[in-house]
Amino acid sequence: MEVYNKGDRYPDGRELWDKINCIGDRMLWGYSNTDDHNGFYAGKNYQFILMTELTETALKIAMQEGAFYFCYEPGGTGTVNVPTITRINVDTNTITIQGANISRIDWVAEARKIWTGHTFNYNSFSGKFVRAELINNNGITYTQPFSFTAQSNKN
Repeated sequence: MEVYNKGDRYPDGRELWDKINCIGDRMLWGYSNTDDHNGFYAGKNYQFILMTELTETALKIAMQEGAFYFCYEPGGTGTVNVPTITRINVDTNTITIQGANISRIDWVAEARKIWTGHTFNYNSFSGKFVRAELINNNGITYTQPFSFTAQSNKN
């Protein structure tokens, strides 16, 4: 789903994304797209796709599995001044995010901030999913949702 389009053309996009993810059986991946036909929005919206190799097959697999994250950079510098993710560790109780240029990490569930910090302890979390927003003065980077459905094993 386009969570961002042409900068922040639809500011309710994040809330809608969360609402849709609350009702389905599968997580809907979020994207940030420029959709720019004149150059005005260049560098404001982009994805970081995590691939094992630079091939069409690897790209399709990453997109299907949610192995990517996206950002919104209002200034549109194109020099990646937004927070970036270098590692995500998920263990039996926590999700920890490491990266660069991070001022704050907010954890969001159902369009509400529920925690702030690099590590989220989901041991007592009862929601369907959580996602992270990595913030600095240049923009926001978003993870895909971490699902806690009946098929997931939290123990």
